[in-house]
Amino acid sequence: MQKTRFKIVSTVRNARNQIQRATIGGRMSSSDVRAGIPTREVISLLWIVGMFSVGCADILDFITPGSLQQIMTGYVDQTEITPDLLLIFTILLEIPIAMIFLSRVLKNPLNRIHNIAASITTLAFVIGGGSATLVRFCRLYGHGPKLSHRVALH
Repeated sequence: MQKTRFKIVSTVRNARNQIQRATIGGRMSSSDVRAGIPTREVISLLWIVGMFSVGCADILDFITPGSLQQIMTGYVDQTEITPDLLLIFTILLEIPIAMIFLSRVLKNPLNRIHNIAASITTLAFVIGGGSATLVRFCRLYGHGPKLSHRVALH
């Protein structure tokens, strides 16, 4: 009975010591909460999910009736598609791809700064580029609220 009690007390002490070693400043680190998955890998996986979402949104935009014909004319919503515009869009789409790699290799302070800047840039690009598509989709299929006359998309 004494040996069993000693083993239980020893096990509890070992568990408490492991928790204390895993904590930073008296609190558990985020990697301990996610069952051992490091933060860098989680952020990298989120960038991968974001890239798949952007790809799916583009595919859904292409199957919208009249979308490909409009792109083939060289104008989309009265905006001329120029090589400079394509270069800008390519660079903006490369940011999430680069962040998949950079979020795994950069050290913490630099990683945080780059992830915040890249996510703000990507979010602005996605919302800014997707808003015209969303309005056009709602207009074509009659989903969502009725659009006001102030929307200047044709």
